[in-house]
Amino acid sequence: MKTGPMISLGLSIVLGAGAVWLGRSYMMPDANAAPSVAAAPVMQMTSILVAASDIESGSLIDKAMLKSVDWPKAALPEGAILADADFPPKAYTRGYMAAGEPLLAAKLDMTGATLTLSGAIKPGMRAVAIVVKNDTGVAGFVLPGDRVDVNEFIPRGADGNELARGSEEMRYSGNVIARPVLKNVTVLAVDQSFESDLEGARPSNTVTLEVTPEGALALGAASQRG
Repeated sequence: MKTGPMISLGLSIVLGAGAVWLGRSYMMPDANAAPSVAAAPVMQMTSILVAASDIESGSLIDKAMLKSVDWPKAALPEGAILADADFPPKAYTRGYMAAGEPLLAAKLDMTGATLTLSGAIKPGMRAVAIVVKNDTGVAGFVLPGDRVDVNEFIPRGADGNELARGSEEMRYSGNVIARPVLKNVTVLAVDQSFESDLEGARPSNTVTLEVTPEGALALGAASQRG
C-alpha cells in the first residue's frame, strides 16, 4: 500500500483543523480579557450653602441655620452662595426657605427692609387694606401668608345685571347678587401684624392684601358698592 496519499490526507486534516481553530480564536473574545468600558465624563462639583431646616420669611440668618453640600457646577443656580464665600454679617430672608433649598443672593436682604411691610411687597404689586368682620375674616383664621378670594355682595336692583361680570361668575340669593372680585391673592398683614408665624385664630378689623394695580382699583370699587 502506498504511503504518499495517506500522508497527504493526514496533512490536509491537520491543516484544516488548524485553520478552524485559528478562525474561532479570532472570532470569539478572550474570556480572560478585561471588558472594554468607556470612561464616564468627570462631573465637576462645588460646595454651596443650603438651608439646614425650614426658615421663615424675614428671619435673621445665622450660620447655624445653613449647611454646606456638594452641587454640580453645571447645574449651579444663579446667585447661589458658595460655601467658601464671605457671608454677610447680617442678612434676612426675603421669603420662606424650605430645608435643602440653596441660599440665593436674590432671597437675601442686608438692610432689614423685610421686617417692614413695604419690604414684603413684590415689585409692581400694591398693598390694599380691607375692612373685615368675624364672619368675613373667616373667624380670625386668615393669617399673613395665606391666599384668599375676595367676593362682594350687592343688593339686587334694576342695575343688577349691569354690575355682574357674567352669569358664570354671578350668583343670586334672594335680593342679593354675589360675585368674585379677586381670586387667590396673598394676605400681607392682619391688622398691624405681618408676621407669618402667628398661632391660632386672630380676630381682626382689617386685612391687607397684595394685589396688582388693577386689583387695587377693583377692591376700591367693590368697597363702595358692597
